[in-house]
Amino acid sequence: MSKKLVSLITDNEHKDLTVSDQLYADALRKAGCDVEAVVWDDPSWLQNDGPERADAVIFRSAWDTWQSEARHQKYLDFIETLDTRTRHLFNSADTVRWGLTKTGMADLTPLGIDMPVTVSVPTPAAADSVLAEQGWSRAVLKPAVGASGYGVTLIEKGKPAAPEIPPTPGPWLVQEFLPEIKNGELNVVLFNGQVSHMVRKTPAQGEWRSNWAFKPTWGTEPIESVAAETAQRALSFFADTPLYARVDRVMIDGRFVVLELELVDPSLFFVFEPDAASRFAAATLERIA
Repeated sequence: MSKKLVSLITDNEHKDLTVSDQLYADALRKAGCDVEAVVWDDPSWLQNDGPERADAVIFRSAWDTWQSEARHQKYLDFIETLDTRTRHLFNSADTVRWGLTKTGMADLTPLGIDMPVTVSVPTPAAADSVLAEQGWSRAVLKPAVGASGYGVTLIEKGKPAAPEIPPTPGPWLVQEFLPEIKNGELNVVLFNGQVSHMVRKTPAQGEWRSNWAFKPTWGTEPIESVAAETAQRALSFFADTPLYARVDRVMIDGRFVVLELELVDPSLFFVFEPDAASRFAAATLERIA
C-alpha cells in the first residue's frame, strides 16, 4: 500500500516550514505519510501535476499574499486552481476565501457570538467619522485583507493617522478598541471541530498588538468551557467543518469576545503544545482515509 502524500502550502520565506509545522510534518511521517512543502507561487509544482499527485493539500504558511491587490488576486486564482485539481483541499476553497476577508466576521452575529463593534469604511480617511458617530476616543484600524498585524494601527480622535498605514485598497475596518487586550489574547485551536489547546498571547510592555512581529509572550492555558463552546459555535457556520481553525478572543466580564476566526493558515502553536501536532496529523488522516 503506497504512502499518502500531504502537500503543505507555504511561501518562499518558509519553504523549509516553520518550526511549528515541522512538528506537524514529523507527526504525519510517523503516521506513515510522505510530506512536501510547496511554495504557492512557484509554478513548477502546478506544471508537474502536484495537486493531482497529492492526497491532501493543506494551507499552512503562505504569508506573503496580501501586500498588494495584484498579489492577492494571484493567490485567489491559485486557490481556484487547487479547488479544481486536488482531491482533498484543507481548508476548503470556500472556507479559505471567506477567511481571507475580515468582513465575513459579521456572518457570525446570528449565532450569538460576542464580537467588538466593527464598521467597514472605504478608506482610512473615513475612520474619523466612525469615531465621532460611535463616541469613541480611539479605535483599531485594519485592512479587511491582511494578516500578521499588517496595517493594523490604533487611531485616536483628533490625532493624525499613523504614517505607517499602507496604501492598501479598501475596505478597511474600524473596530472598537478593547483595553482588556493588555491581559492577553486567547487563541483556541480546533481540529475537525474539536478543541485541541489554547494559548495566551500577552502584548509586550507598552504594546497592545499580540502578533508575532510585536514580540508578545506566549503560554498554554487550560480551556474554559465557555471558550470551547463559543469556538465550536462559531465553526457551526460552515457546512464543511474546517480541518483546522483558530478562534482569537479576549475575556471581558466572563464573556468570550471573538476578535477573529482564523481559517486560512494560522499559527497553531505546536512549539508550545507539541502533542497537538500528533492530534492534527490524526485529524488530517481522518479526513483523507
